[in-house]
Amino acid sequence: MRLHRFIPFVRDLVVADASPVVSETRTFEELGDADRRFGLMLRFSNDARVFLQAVAISPPGGNPFSEPERIEHGEPPAAATPYELQTMSGRVRIVDVEGYLLALIANSGNTEIKALGALSADPVSTKPAGVEVVFHNGAKSWLYFLHALRAGEEPSASSAFKPLEAV
Repeated sequence: MRLHRFIPFVRDLVVADASPVVSETRTFEELGDADRRFGLMLRFSNDARVFLQAVAISPPGGNPFSEPERIEHGEPPAAATPYELQTMSGRVRIVDVEGYLLALIANSGNTEIKALGALSADPVSTKPAGVEVVFHNGAKSWLYFLHALRAGEEPSASSAFKPLEAV
């Protein structure tokens, strides 16, 4: 699933879930981010925000953008226990955002998705948290925590890819 379809897919899952903890969901494109086209911003009820940057690799053998996307269907990942996003002492934990997104994607029943995993549980991941999605065509996408900001904080180069434990 190319990123131009993946990001709206995830955004629509978050919006449809209507968690009272998520007060706003916007794509980077909707935010006018000229540097990073593919990603999501989630604003929480405590006014904290996370910015999730999406990156992807093509399936083995490639899939040039000048050609139609190679879409393959198969068995979707097993359904996950719904993950209710909550605030703890007024904050949202990053690992809980990761678990919430994993559950939403797993429970979507999307037959393009073969598997997914939490980067926080991956011993070789260089990222402390995030979501990896593997597609039946062999492509992969990741959602990395680009910024995790408490209320009133703004994104900066010094906060990039250094998510706080909770916001």
